[in-house]
Amino acid sequence: MAPLLSVEGVSKEFQVRGKRIVALDSITLALEQGEFVVLSSIGEMVILSAEGKLRSLARLPSGHFHRTSMAVAPDGSVLVSAGFHIREVYRVSSAGVVTSLAHDLGDPQGVAVDRSGAIYIAETALHRIVRIVATGR
Repeated sequence: MAPLLSVEGVSKEFQVRGKRIVALDSITLALEQGEFVVLSSIGEMVILSAEGKLRSLARLPSGHFHRTSMAVAPDGSVLVSAGFHIREVYRVSSAGVVTSLAHDLGDPQGVAVDRSGAIYIAETALHRIVRIVATGR
């Protein structure tokens, strides 16, 4: 399931009516629940509910999460491409379990999922798209 909204590369702090607002690096939307998944530049993932409540989802392995991309898989998990510093793509389950799907990638800057669950990763340093499909498809 493709995200309805994706905002990347934003990391600003500002004041609105006396309240401190921090815009984090990547935001994607899980359509079925109407929730936003937010990823900070240090790998903290939180969910913003439709009611405006925050809850922790997961903490990715240590690193600087810049130039990231996220997508929502058909099973509701969130895929995160971690850019040129980390060079991995992670799957984060709805329970917050983090697994590595691919590593040693050449600057993964994008991740997308089709309806069948096949995952596409843009490996920009190698000018190619990597396709990952589950065994038995």
